Amino acid sequence: MSTTDDEPDVVVERSGMATGTRWSLISLVAKNLGRIAFSVLLARMLGPENFGIAAQATVYLAFAMVFLDFGVASTLIQRDRLDRRVIGTATVINLGIVGLLVALTWALAGPVAAFFGTPELVAVLQVLSATLLFNGLAVVPSALLMRRMSFKLLGIAEVVGTFGGGALGIVAALGGAGYWALVAQTLSRDLLFLTLVLVVAGPPTFSWSRDAAASIAVFGRNVFGTQLLRFVAENADYVLISWRFGATALANYSLSYRVLLLPVQTLGHTANRLMFPSLSRLNEEPERQARYFEQATALLCLVVAPAMTLVALAAPGAVPIIFGSAWTGAVAAMQILAVGAIVRVVLSINPNALLAKGLPHWVFRWTLVSVPLQVLGFAVGLRWGIEGVAWSYLVVNIPLGVVSHLMVSRVIPVSHRRYALGLAPALLGAGLMVATWRLAEQAISSASAGGLAALVLVAVGSYATTLYGVWLVSRRMPAWHGRLEAQVDFVRRVAGRR
Repeated sequence: MSTTDDEPDVVVERSGMATGTRWSLISLVAKNLGRIAFSVLLARMLGPENFGIAAQATVYLAFAMVFLDFGVASTLIQRDRLDRRVIGTATVINLGIVGLLVALTWALAGPVAAFFGTPELVAVLQVLSATLLFNGLAVVPSALLMRRMSFKLLGIAEVVGTFGGGALGIVAALGGAGYWALVAQTLSRDLLFLTLVLVVAGPPTFSWSRDAAASIAVFGRNVFGTQLLRFVAENADYVLISWRFGATALANYSLSYRVLLLPVQTLGHTANRLMFPSLSRLNEEPERQARYFEQATALLCLVVAPAMTLVALAAPGAVPIIFGSAWTGAVAAMQILAVGAIVRVVLSINPNALLAKGLPHWVFRWTLVSVPLQVLGFAVGLRWGIEGVAWSYLVVNIPLGVVSHLMVSRVIPVSHRRYALGLAPALLGAGLMVATWRLAEQAISSASAGGLAALVLVAVGSYATTLYGVWLVSRRMPAWHGRLEAQVDFVRRVAGRR
């Protein structure tokens, strides 16, 4: 496949969106299920202490990864037209950033290890600097594949990388490698992904144009600033917990936070992979933009609300069974963050909707306001341990999410009534799931795997019954019923049934 893209704006068709959603869901679900499976196995094999060391390294690497993109990927996706000059300049920019970050990682490994009080981090960070190179080289070809909505090809690369890296991590753990097994997993996963992406997208294009660099900087600087501030918001809790309570507490919180990341990385990333390029192509059709935005939000809630409600309900019984009794300290935070995941996934489209409208400065300025509030919440919650930090995430992000939605409604004609009606079936069903679970617990114990499975089935049945009831009631409200039919039709297309 060529790395050039000279085609003009295209009309986003419903069937094309469904196909893109299908492959994005397949790949992201497979990737994240693989990550969960390998995380469970490695958590049982290595224990909280080894996992905590790897989690501390991840905090630094996640920070460095923000600089790899520098807004380049979003710029390439959002532009109406691209040529080799722009693509080659973007590649050169990324390579320069990669070289600087690798050098800085080697220089800062000692101070970072001293900050966390973990001497082992020095060698771990120096070795993991290679993953910055792998991810940096993948930025431009990955963005071009996303722009073309080549989600099948991109997904295959992600899944192969996940399972190949996970398998190597398990082998290393069996060989007694300790936390180095997690290092091996990360390096092999990213190298496999890079190799396959370059095979699909073709070799990098190198060129330099001052005009192209300037145009990338204009859009990219606000995107980069937003990404950097989001990193602070999303990792300040990790830093504070590690600094205050140490690696073991961080491991428990990290395990809980992965529950939040699962729907974010699966559903949220699927929606944003699809909606960002799609909404960018619909700037001349605002009403259609609004319909896609409302439908995507409703569908996200329809899936994430029951899934995360089940996680919150099942955590006390499931964590000891799945991960082992050493991880019971993660239960309370996991329950709180599971509810937080519903909020985060439902609101995940908002920033990308603003970017699609060509308003990265709006997103950046809003992030300048919201991030300090989130960090302040973490600092206050620290007084009550990892559970307090988890509560602060939920309490602060709900009102912030409402404001971000109002910002979107200023540039896309979203109906607040239609938006609320779209969320209602999922939220009602989730509430009744909780009530049904609590009643069933009087007769069924969640301490055993069999009892836990029975409670899950009862709760899922309750949710399905609620949705069917909503469907019947909506028949008396033609406008609402029409929107529900449109959602059902879209799900069928995603499943390949239409």
